[in-house]
Amino acid sequence: MDDFTNALMATVRRANEFHQHLLGQFVPDRFAFRLDWDPDLRPAIGYSFLQIGLQHLGGLLFLAEHDAIVPCLALFRPMIEAHIRGLWFFGCASDAQIRELSSTREKFRFPKFREMLEAIALTKPIVSKHLLGGENWKDLCDYTPGGLRLIERSVMYEANSDKAKFLMVEALRNGTKAVSVSIFIFAQGTSHRIMAKFVRTLIREYLSDEKEHRRLVENLRGQLDDEDLRQHFESEVKWYRDRGDKRHKESYKENPFDS
Repeated sequence: MDDFTNALMATVRRANEFHQHLLGQFVPDRFAFRLDWDPDLRPAIGYSFLQIGLQHLGGLLFLAEHDAIVPCLALFRPMIEAHIRGLWFFGCASDAQIRELSSTREKFRFPKFREMLEAIALTKPIVSKHLLGGENWKDLCDYTPGGLRLIERSVMYEANSDKAKFLMVEALRNGTKAVSVSIFIFAQGTSHRIMAKFVRTLIREYLSDEKEHRRLVENLRGQLDDEDLRQHFESEVKWYRDRGDKRHKESYKENPFDS
């Protein structure tokens, strides 16, 4: 396999290991229990949304592993949105909003995404820094089916699979970090110290190769830059040749990109 395929498969494999460890510990009995007399639904509601986001992560990793880049990209927005909603319900929603969701689900209206994110960030600034992982909300919306960004990436993937794989390496890395950060914050908020410690340890282990990952990214980016230069060189020579202009022989006597 080429460097870009190897990098993508290595990223998927490492994220899958992380996901499986987290999935095995983030179970309902620890967070979503509720006695009949307990009026506090926050842990159960928050957990439910976060669990959905965690399952989305598993889905997009599966799709990336099987080279299904377009549907993989389409899962990034619902994954992030599920985690934002879960954290907002758990730590920011009013008691009236909790009751409204419980009694009239079909009529409940969520605040705008940015409003929920800002409310969470007031008490947990780390969320706004890491949860979107370098992608803004407009980009995430455009990844959904029919979005312009998804169409761009789909066309680009057909035209230059190396560039698409490079972007997926970064997207999967950021998506995995986003999931881990939100679940860590949730576990902290429930005073579930053992779970919070477990997630923190898992994050540290996952990010232990950060320097190596950055070197890999820079190497792949360098290869893409070289390929862009090669394409520019060849298109410029073709432009001269198509016009019968002999200057391309003087300017480019030898292709500097030929190995």
